[in-house]
Amino acid sequence: MLFKSSIENERMIKNVWKTGCFMLFFALLYSHGMHLYFLNNKPLYLPPNLESGATIQQGKIYKYNVFTYTFYIFQNLNKWADNGTIDYEKKIAQSKPFITNNYFNALKANYFIKQKNGELGGRTKSLILMDGHLFTEKSVDVNSDGSWTVYLDVAVRETLYGEQIKKRYVRYSMRVIYDFDNPEYNKWGLKLDGLVSKPYLLKKESKK
Repeated sequence: MLFKSSIENERMIKNVWKTGCFMLFFALLYSHGMHLYFLNNKPLYLPPNLESGATIQQGKIYKYNVFTYTFYIFQNLNKWADNGTIDYEKKIAQSKPFITNNYFNALKANYFIKQKNGELGGRTKSLILMDGHLFTEKSVDVNSDGSWTVYLDVAVRETLYGEQIKKRYVRYSMRVIYDFDNPEYNKWGLKLDGLVSKPYLLKKESKK
């Protein structure tokens, strides 16, 4: 009986080892597969001018890419086509994969303040880049922590029940970070993290 018990114990230990080895093997296989997936699905960023040729490095993010991305997301956030009460809230929700949680919460708080103060109902809003204020190397600063500060010089137009009430020229300084945590919904891995300073008025506000 003692001999038989020893054999059974030895078999049990071997089975445990076999099971553990198989689990470790599949865990390593899964990890390797995920590594290959993210490597193969990493976006390819292109510099703004390819006329004279360029060496393209997968995963390298150029200033121009950061600038274009930032403007597109920020412009979309401020595109209220019909009614700010509905449009602003909708745009915030749509932009969630492309902004950080901190900026998302700040925008939600801003929405409720504007709603409470009656600054959204019947209001439309749009912004475009100012003439002559397209991308240059000075449009983006690379920060020491690996983030970027993007300077957007834009013309902002607002109407209230169809009548233009504001047209101003403003510089927004936006912090952008790299966070490739959700490639399914944000394949660029860039996220707006909020304004680094108060908007700066470039020209005198106009109502016409």
